[in-house]
Amino acid sequence: MTFTRTWTEGPAPKARIVLVHGLAEHVGRYDHVGKWFASRGYPVHGTDLPGFGTSSGRLGYVESFDDFLDSVEASLAEVGDDLPTVLYGHSLGGLIAATYALSARPQPGRLVLSSPALAYSGPAWQKPVAALLSRFGPTLALPNGLKWAQLSSDPAVGEAYFADPLVLTSTCVRLAAESFIAMDAIGARLAELDLPTYVFHGSDDSVVPPQGSAPLAALPVVTRRLWAGLRHETHNEPNWEEVLDEVLQWLDGS
Repeated sequence: MTFTRTWTEGPAPKARIVLVHGLAEHVGRYDHVGKWFASRGYPVHGTDLPGFGTSSGRLGYVESFDDFLDSVEASLAEVGDDLPTVLYGHSLGGLIAATYALSARPQPGRLVLSSPALAYSGPAWQKPVAALLSRFGPTLALPNGLKWAQLSSDPAVGEAYFADPLVLTSTCVRLAAESFIAMDAIGARLAELDLPTYVFHGSDDSVVPPQGSAPLAALPVVTRRLWAGLRHETHNEPNWEEVLDEVLQWLDGS
């Protein structure tokens, strides 16, 4: 069972956005984002990924990264093809969305990546350890280690995050191992990206450092925006409407 939320109140739609959330969270955290885009002609369809929010599956676990791609494909099929579609992924969701865009599956018309986790930036030992533990104890849950101040400069964002009963503070090692494999795979294929793509990233993102999305700026189909002083969740910073307005301008003009 999957939990899906839609935001549709607004003028006649120009295109539909399929939203893919990040690690440990759920689509309910994007209520203001969904309402904002819908009110400007871009209704939003968001589904809790398997193992997250109120969707079914072991919490914080994925058997294969392809399970996430299956979820995206199902969401794209659900919104239909009567209007253009935009695949919009944040953080881990950005990795999922970008990986999907490089697959042979049915494609959206455009791609938006918010602080995408495209490259590994942690200690070198974590990848081989995650791979080993994934083989012998795949459901072992380890703390995510996230600090509230890493999300946004607004303290209320971090407070709400850790008070949210649907937010996970730990995830399984299989998910980590599968994500690391996906990062390695996409790093070798970024030049193949041919969808019109908008990437935005905060310069002070310590969760997913912006250097990971920097190679995208060299691609002819990509527009990349680096926001000075913003942290991981640029859509939850005090100037979030300014951030989303630039996404909107790109959508309207692309």
